Amino acid sequence: MKYAKEIFMAVAVIFTVVVLFVDTSNNVEQSTDETAFNNWAFSVIDAAKTDSTYTRIPLNSKADQRWFMEIMFDAWSGKISKSEFVRKGLEKFPNSEKSFLFVADRFPKNKQ
Repeated sequence: MKYAKEIFMAVAVIFTVVVLFVDTSNNVEQSTDETAFNNWAFSVIDAAKTDSTYTRIPLNSKADQRWFMEIMFDAWSGKISKSEFVRKGLEKFPNSEKSFLFVADRFPKNKQ
């Protein structure tokens, strides 16, 4: 399968986000946010799999994956803007502009 490694990495990264951001003191709210974020993240993965122009962001270390999920969650939840997400991404991965824009274009409009 062409994207098996990328899908596995994405699932591992999403699991990391769940571990980082889930606060068990408020299970109902966190569960709803967690589910919504996971559904959204999987929709981005599906879109990337079907887009032949998408280029994988080289998130090869656990630290890079954690960093990416943190800024992605912040942008998804509206804590930072889409443009801030892209700016932060390009500071770390300057050759991945199209990929960061690809993700940013899929953030929920009601959270921006």
